[in-house]
Amino acid sequence: MNSTRIIVEGLNDKYFIEAMLKYIGANEGVEVLPMVKEMKGIDSFDFSTRIEKELQIAKSDLKTGLKKLSIIIDHDNDSIENRISFLNKMVHSVFGKENSLSTTSDSIYINVDTFQIDISCFFIGVDGVGELSTLLKAIKCTSSTYSDCLENWWQCADPEKKVIDQVEFDKSWYHYYIKWDNSTHQERQQAGKYCTLLYSLEEKGHIWNLDSEYLTKLNSYLKTMI
Repeated sequence: MNSTRIIVEGLNDKYFIEAMLKYIGANEGVEVLPMVKEMKGIDSFDFSTRIEKELQIAKSDLKTGLKKLSIIIDHDNDSIENRISFLNKMVHSVFGKENSLSTTSDSIYINVDTFQIDISCFFIGVDGVGELSTLLKAIKCTSSTYSDCLENWWQCADPEKKVIDQVEFDKSWYHYYIKWDNSTHQERQQAGKYCTLLYSLEEKGHIWNLDSEYLTKLNSYLKTMI
């Protein structure tokens, strides 16, 4: 078993974090596990249930060598304090109320019998809001002619942003960025294989700026996973 485990929300989060770990050379001995293994979202109730389940599994895995646990979730439009409070509900349920996360990136050390686990968290977004799609839009590294035209469609279809919010728009944006701005005609014929985030991270790293200032804090945090 790897001594370090990172829990993320879904498959695209897993692919992105694994790419970042590899990029900074911090991927040895680290496993990244998605709470949802399909390309779809989860509601908050299911979300909290899954986090608690993963914490229970981690607690059981201490005796087989697990030493570090990271929880990386979306920032959404919530405050850091509220996100921390949300996670602490599950931490308290599994490890007791005397153990609490206080901020992002910093670790808490929890003793369980003769074992100790280092738990920390990080929230994905840009300037305190959003999620992975928000971050991807911020670190694009090539021309985005096709994807940027979505702005005009958005303004026409939903000028008051009552139906399509910024996060949903950013999801569409990065899919267009991969498929229409950075794929060949032949690749678009097999979009399910060649026009995905995973393929772009593995085979087209040049379209993402992994040295972006928007990734500085995340990179520093991931280096602590070594």
